[in-house]
Amino acid sequence: MSKVEYSIDELHNLVHLGLRSNLLTSPFKDRWLPNVAADIIHDLKTKGNPLKNSLYKNMKLNTLTDHMNVASSIKHRGHIHEHDDSEIVIDDGVACTLDRINYKFKLVEPMQRYNKVKNYEPYFQPTNRIGDLCLLNSTGPLQLKVSKDTKLSTTISYVDNYGDTDLSCVLLIVDIGKHSKVDLDEMFVNKNGQKLYNILYLVRDGAELNLTRNFDITNKENAMNVVESKVIQFPNSSFKYTVTGEGSKHTQDILNVDVHEYCNTEIKGSFYCYENVVNNSVANIHHIGKNSKSRVDIKSIIDDNAHSSFLGCITVDKDATGVDAELYNKNLCVSDSATVITEPQLDINTKDIMCKHGCTISNISKEQLYYLNSRGIEDYKSEDILQQCFLAN
Repeated sequence: MSKVEYSIDELHNLVHLGLRSNLLTSPFKDRWLPNVAADIIHDLKTKGNPLKNSLYKNMKLNTLTDHMNVASSIKHRGHIHEHDDSEIVIDDGVACTLDRINYKFKLVEPMQRYNKVKNYEPYFQPTNRIGDLCLLNSTGPLQLKVSKDTKLSTTISYVDNYGDTDLSCVLLIVDIGKHSKVDLDEMFVNKNGQKLYNILYLVRDGAELNLTRNFDITNKENAMNVVESKVIQFPNSSFKYTVTGEGSKHTQDILNVDVHEYCNTEIKGSFYCYENVVNNSVANIHHIGKNSKSRVDIKSIIDDNAHSSFLGCITVDKDATGVDAELYNKNLCVSDSATVITEPQLDINTKDIMCKHGCTISNISKEQLYYLNSRGIEDYKSEDILQQCFLAN
């Protein structure tokens, strides 16, 4: 097949053309998420281009839509290469583990006969966002299943296995068994081009997931990462999330958490954005069950010509009494050329709760700078100290 150039802005109209093997053209499509795929196609026909979604209004999408992907052939699965010391390595439809056999978890690729991804269809629904395009255009869903009553610490690298100029899409389901405790470190390795991720995390009854997410700080100039994550917290579960990064040509970290009764949720983010990077964070916490607790605290330093946006929302259902929720976003803008946008939202449908929120945009304090200068510390060192203190507090 000859080379075909296309932008992500056109992708919703190109799914059926076979630019790449996907959830609609694969011979295994009936074994995967056929109902979800059909619902998304219907949603696209009804609502149109997902990139027109109001969610993206402050995300400087031109850095994403102006890029041209090049499809030169149908993407085939193959063996994936090991990366650094990560125990699990993943790319579009392929994965491997360092030891190949691990009795604490099962990593299932799309082609394997015991792939039971259809069981997860109830947890997917159309969103009319980029995550839908990722799901449709994935070359197959991957599953990471942790058995119940398991203690596990492991690492994942999302790599650029193919090294091509086409779009990469990763569809992953992480299923944490009941009463398990899992420490999971993720590294998103940059590609010279666009990578889309749609990740579902199921934290079963009484389980604990400590998720640490790191965005690659190398080769950022032409890297574009859109990560949409959905977390389902079953009753009495715990989810702690820590994310760090410096942005890239275009980065989106979109986190949606459904919180059921007697759960604990903690979200912490730390970003240092400089030069011309674009970094967008979204944290949506939906309290469905009673007596749950959530904390969101995202901090960013924005310098040079960087662009940073934050959208945070706490939703509390009518029956979710006894909820204790806090949402904070703090931004330190150290350049007149930088752009900072922060938007907190609350949707509270019951009275018997405790809820706090606050978002700030500030500059380096002249008083604090003067104090350090008076102790003989030069301006550039003083500013660095104050920035480090801002992220640490």
